[in-house]
This record gives sequence, C-alpha cells and structure tokens, in this order.
Amino acid sequence: IITDIFNVTSSYLTRFPVAITGNTPITEYDQFVTAGSVNVGGDLVVSRLPTFNPLVSDEFVIVNNTGDQPVTGQFNGLQEGEVLKAGDDFYVISYKGGDGNDVSLHRALIVTNTLDSGPGSLRQSLLDANAIPLSDVILFDIPGPGPHVISVMPALPASVKAR
Repeated sequence: IITDIFNVTSSYLTRFPVAITGNTPITEYDQFVTAGSVNVGGDLVVSRLPTFNPLVSDEFVIVNNTGDQPVTGQFNGLQEGEVLKAGDDFYVISYKGGDGNDVSLHRALIVTNTLDSGPGSLRQSLLDANAIPLSDVILFDIPGPGPHVISVMPALPASVKAR
C-alpha cells in the first residue's frame, strides 16, 4: 500500500503493479490511497494468486481516492469499461468505481461453453449481468474450432434484457 495525502500523478510510472491474493484491500490486494487529485497513466499490470478465485461481483478498488475530485487520465490502452487480460483472467476497469471517484477492477463475465444453462453458459452470464452491478461486459472464450452455436431453449426470462 502507498498512502499519500497530497496530489498524485502516476503517469510518470511506466508500470502500476497490482497483486490480488484476496478480497481485503491493503492486506490481500494492492491499493493506492490518496486524499488529493489523482491522474493515472502508464501500464496497469495485474496478477492474481492461483489459489484465489474472485467472483464476478468482487470489486477491487486499486486507487482509493478519499477526496472529492474525480480521477483523471487513464492507464495505457484502458478507457472506462475496457477489458484487461491478466494471465487467464479478464477484468473490467472503471475510473468511477468504489464510491464514484476511485479506480476499480472486477472480473468480466465469460461464456466458456455452448450449454443452455449452468456455469460458463450464455444464459448464466446474461442472468449474472442483470443481477450484479458493474457486470455489463460478457466475453466469449469457448475452446475448440468455431464457429460455435449456442441454442437457448426455452426462451430467456423476461428479466434478462440486452443492453
């Protein structure tokens, strides 16, 4: 953890490393805490301990801005809502995360099979996207040669809507 009560500019850094080993800020994942203005930049480099498997609903506030100013700038190649690949994981970044002016990451929803339901299915990803805040990105990572066909039967519930 790095704590700073002054203004912060990380753009001078070429790498902003974040290690995730659990859900608790500071002790289980890296978090930068500041009360001043925040201008981020450089490469965001995320790693996760293989024995920890975060849920899609888990949010990791990697820059905790305790002040009231918004975060400015962005990490290289990562606009608001962009997907970051870190090892085998995919994370969605927000510069409006946490309480609205923090930088946060959360796991992206991933379709990994062509089954109609259950873990890794399109149906489950759609249900999760509508039930979990911030989970509006669904990626497809179905192994094997394509094209792949996903048949959804019966129809999806009315509560599932495309965004």
